[in-house]
Amino acid sequence: MTLSKDNEAPSFAREANPNLDRSELRVNMHKFTLNMIDAEVHFRLRYSDADCSRSRVINEVLANWAQRQWEAAQIQCDKAGDNPFAVIAAKPLEFVQPQSEDKFECVRASVPKTTLQVISAAAEHRKAFQGVNADRGTVVNEVMNEWANQKWHGATLTLKLCEGNPLDSDSAGGTHA
Repeated sequence: MTLSKDNEAPSFAREANPNLDRSELRVNMHKFTLNMIDAEVHFRLRYSDADCSRSRVINEVLANWAQRQWEAAQIQCDKAGDNPFAVIAAKPLEFVQPQSEDKFECVRASVPKTTLQVISAAAEHRKAFQGVNADRGTVVNEVMNEWANQKWHGATLTLKLCEGNPLDSDSAGGTHA
């Protein structure tokens, strides 16, 4: 697919400086996801990583996701070769109703440009081929929400299957309330 003047590649102001290897990511994130990020930060601060922060957790999750996306794209391009279906029919974009703002909180994180480029590519792919009006914030929220759900599921299974803290010295009564 060639880009014409009518269909130019998107440009983002935060990516304009080629001398920087990181860019500020700002996204309205669901409070449940933010609570899971905070829980991960508190756990790490208490047990393993005295320098942990929201930004570090967000970066780790997004970097792992971006790496998987990049590797999948490389494998697909290597195996498929040239695209025989060069002409793609344009799909109209669906309008997505904004969700209630009271369930979201603005979060900022310094993210490597390479991660942002993969996020931007995923958003553009969704616009072009899935007909979804997606932006980088939408992609970041989907990735972080999936991570938060997996963390929450693992935590609830642990609490369900373990009646109390296995280390008696840390247990406040043997059971989780």
